[in-house]
Amino acid sequence: MRAFTHALLFSAAALVACQGDDHGLGICGNAVPEAHVGEECDRGDENADDGACTPDCRSARCGDGLVQAGVELCDDGDDNRDEGPCTPLCAPPSCGDGILQEPELCDDGDGNKPAADGLGGCSENCVPLPVCGDGIVHPEFEECDDGNRINTDACGNTCLLPRCGDGIQQPGEPCDDGNDDDTDNCTNACEYPTCGDGIIWEGKEECEDGNKDNHDGCLNICIKNTCGDGVLWPGVEECDDGNLIDDDGCNAECLRDRLVFVTKETFAIKQLGSFDGTYLRCAQAASQAGLPNPLRFRAWTSDGGASPSVRFDHTAGRYVLVTGEVIAYGWDDLTDGELLHPIDRTADGTFLHEVAVWTGTKPDGTSFSDGHCDGWSTPSDEKVHNGANDLTDEGWTDYVGEFSVTCGHTLHLYCFEARL
Repeated sequence: MRAFTHALLFSAAALVACQGDDHGLGICGNAVPEAHVGEECDRGDENADDGACTPDCRSARCGDGLVQAGVELCDDGDDNRDEGPCTPLCAPPSCGDGILQEPELCDDGDGNKPAADGLGGCSENCVPLPVCGDGIVHPEFEECDDGNRINTDACGNTCLLPRCGDGIQQPGEPCDDGNDDDTDNCTNACEYPTCGDGIIWEGKEECEDGNKDNHDGCLNICIKNTCGDGVLWPGVEECDDGNLIDDDGCNAECLRDRLVFVTKETFAIKQLGSFDGTYLRCAQAASQAGLPNPLRFRAWTSDGGASPSVRFDHTAGRYVLVTGEVIAYGWDDLTDGELLHPIDRTADGTFLHEVAVWTGTKPDGTSFSDGHCDGWSTPSDEKVHNGANDLTDEGWTDYVGEFSVTCGHTLHLYCFEARL
């Protein structure tokens, strides 16, 4: 009986306690957010129309019809409209809100631009900004504006006048690669590269001199002129027979053979008259024999100063008789004291043997200090340095045997094609 009474008293106390505490009963305003009854918030006495939590325990939001203080300027609930008076952003219509309303012509919100840049868009006053293609030329950023999207007419789609190098192939331009590399497949003049245009086409041309002269350093096919290509380069090559064979008249350095002969005639000193007179006699003999370029021939004579060592060119061509026999393989071979063959042929190829020759010249091509008849001008009893044309040792130019002579004799001359 006592236990029953105690339980009854406990149940009555619990009921009184539960009735005095509304927690868990889903009452909006008890400051306890209760999601099980749909509450999004509950701030108790702070729930308000203009607060973060509304009187029905909903989180304040634009469109709920309640104006949230400090956050919204208006809220017409379902009546919010782009055209106002309250927009879906819960603010009165304004330029920059991103909502197009009259009298606005555009509104990109935060994308509205403070100044025109030629790319269009919307201004801070909600007016469309100038753009390329609107048909109006805006000189501050456009050269032209034809209002169309044709990129190959008189005004490009970037509102710039067409020009070579803009990367757009215009009528009349064979090409336009849009770069300033003048050596690729399209020149800076918007022309296809061609041999002779003066511009080296990288990877395709070895050289480019911009002319049609095939006898200079660059051939007309824009390949470098080289010895052995069969094209003569005057001033650089003496000959070019299209090969690099040394013994065929034009060697592998494109130096041709030098002709050598002994004069058929003999000359007294008074017939020579001077050092230059010896050269004249060689030129006359070469001309009479019909040899090419007779003025290139010089006598193997010295006068105490001038000599073959200073008057002859010393290139690498061979010295050969007019009949083809090789006398020497170049200047160094000619002046080493021994010839490969006697100089026993005249300008017309006649064989002439064992004759004395005016020289006054040492085997190395330099001049004796005496023995030259006072520069080949004065007949006298003075002994002369002469050569013997049947010899190949040093005696060919400095013979001291039975052919030792004086300035009163008449002798032959050696003649060398020795000048370019």
